[in-house]
Amino acid sequence: MKKFILFALILMCMSCSKSIEDEAMEHLKIMMKEMVNCADEAELVNTHTVYKSDSLCVIDFTLKAPNGAGAMLSTPMEYLYIDVEINGQRVCGESITFEDKFDFLHEQSEEEKELEKELAKEGFDMNYIINNSVANVKSKYRNELIKYAHHNPNHPKIEDKLTFSAAWLKLMTRGREVNKNKGKDIKL
Repeated sequence: MKKFILFALILMCMSCSKSIEDEAMEHLKIMMKEMVNCADEAELVNTHTVYKSDSLCVIDFTLKAPNGAGAMLSTPMEYLYIDVEINGQRVCGESITFEDKFDFLHEQSEEEKELEKELAKEGFDMNYIINNSVANVKSKYRNELIKYAHHNPNHPKIEDKLTFSAAWLKLMTRGREVNKNKGKDIKL
């Protein structure tokens, strides 16, 4: 009986913890609230999880929000959320992919210019990485990711490893650290 009660308590604790998908949705809403001018009028529609694992969640969605002139725009986007422990250090980050036309708003820092040069040496185009989905980056740079991340192409979970590597590459180019305490009360 004691073993059963202990087992039931463990199951209850496990079911109470948030999944990476729940965490990703929460942080996606926070990010959109920060990015959109009239956040109270914005809406996330057609939201669906494209990929999830224990450390990565990729969500496709459409943002419906008013532009500066008051017209409602619908913009397809991809959000990625990574929460992983690497070498004893927790890394939690997010990145968003817009359509190509939005990237001109961003002025490249000196660090980004250096990163772009380093990525080019490895065979990667930073603009392509920034402006395309995780799946497209994975597809285009499959061989480079295998080589760069030292993946065994015959590993039974190679597709998962390549998806994570493509997401990590996107996070590295235009991602940001997630503040786990920010915006808990924001609803979109």
